[in-house]
Amino acid sequence: MIKWKKIKGASTYQIYRSTSKKGKYTRIASTNKNTYTDKKAKGGKKYYYKIRVIKKNNGKSYYSSYSKIKSVKAKK
Repeated sequence: MIKWKKIKGASTYQIYRSTSKKGKYTRIASTNKNTYTDKKAKGGKKYYYKIRVIKKNNGKSYYSSYSKIKSVKAKK
């Protein structure tokens, strides 16, 4: 499970994953919670994640920059 600080006014958190730190990141989920469990991660393998926040105001969406990259090794 990955966890991050709640951002005031955030409507959605987008989670991106890669198998290498400088590799291609793919969006794997969008959630309104500040935690996410990657159920498709294969045990024993290391993954890299980054988060982006979407805030909505007057019908427009505003995207944050990406968070720092966090590495997690999946449990076997």
